[in-house]
Amino acid sequence: MASYDKGAMPAEPRDVRKSFIEKAKRHMEDGKWPELLLAMDAVILTKKGEDDSTKRELMVAHRMRAHALARMIRFTEAVADYQEALELSKAVKDKVEEAMCLEGLGNVSWNMGENGLAMDFLNSALSLSKEIGDTSTEGQVIISFSSIDKAKGDLERAVDGLLKAIELLSDKGPSEPLARAYYELGDSLIKLGQTDEAFLFLEQAVETSDKVGNLTSKGFSKTYMAICYARSGETEKAMGLADNALADLGKAHDKEGIIEATGVHGMIQFLNGKSDLALQELRQAETMAMRDGLDAAKSEVLVLKAEVLAGQGDALTAKIAYTEAINLLKKLGNKGWAEMIEREMAELGKGK
Repeated sequence: MASYDKGAMPAEPRDVRKSFIEKAKRHMEDGKWPELLLAMDAVILTKKGEDDSTKRELMVAHRMRAHALARMIRFTEAVADYQEALELSKAVKDKVEEAMCLEGLGNVSWNMGENGLAMDFLNSALSLSKEIGDTSTEGQVIISFSSIDKAKGDLERAVDGLLKAIELLSDKGPSEPLARAYYELGDSLIKLGQTDEAFLFLEQAVETSDKVGNLTSKGFSKTYMAICYARSGETEKAMGLADNALADLGKAHDKEGIIEATGVHGMIQFLNGKSDLALQELRQAETMAMRDGLDAAKSEVLVLKAEVLAGQGDALTAKIAYTEAINLLKKLGNKGWAEMIEREMAELGKGK
């Protein structure tokens, strides 16, 4: 018979839910959305008891699953999980989690076209995060507001908000929200035509996302950095970054990111003299955006497609793509960019 030490303490029973929660936090940091879903499903399916500790674990599980579902464009499912997490946060009186759930519901509502509801959720999240002094969540809410400003074409306001978010988040060290603030700021500056300034912030985005290891942040940062290199004529570097971005976003199953990166990859193909391949990739990105109902992503792809068609001398088809992009942008409330594209389209028609 095997001997044992009678005085040894018995091993602590392994808490399966906590194990899955820890795994999920790593998947959240890495931006591995399918893996995060599986881990959170395991937590939710092993639910036992109605004590506060269990409720807290389930609250976190539902919120993180909602985040993964939202990144995978499964918005209706994401809403249900965020609402469940929100109710649990109120039950255990966790205002930090409550604010995070409100911020998540704001983002999902915006993506579903419920703009008024989105603003209500985000304003509630901002008020609550300020009330409890939670600067991390406050910074994330400001990023969400700035992303909406960017989508509406109010780029100067978006820049101001993102700079404020960076100020709030940078003291806490590298994080996914900080990386997001940097790459959203870079994209806004690119759209303002300030490519040199954008490059500086995108360097910070790449560095921060590498430290955190988040695949989605890596992908978006490299996508926008690729645009900077492409605009400066360094298409080889641009293509390398776009390839890496697609790989990162593909691993994360981040659909919005894959669409944007595919469109940028197509644009770089055009700059490299491969017009047919460029159009093929842009049509692929357009199809993905249509399938997932991502009007903002589709409008960006359509503009790139129109530019390629114009470069090929096909002014008529380019105008069709421009017109569709303009209609989508007006639907999204982005009148500023819509008017700019209208001017580009008018220039395209001169002398024809």
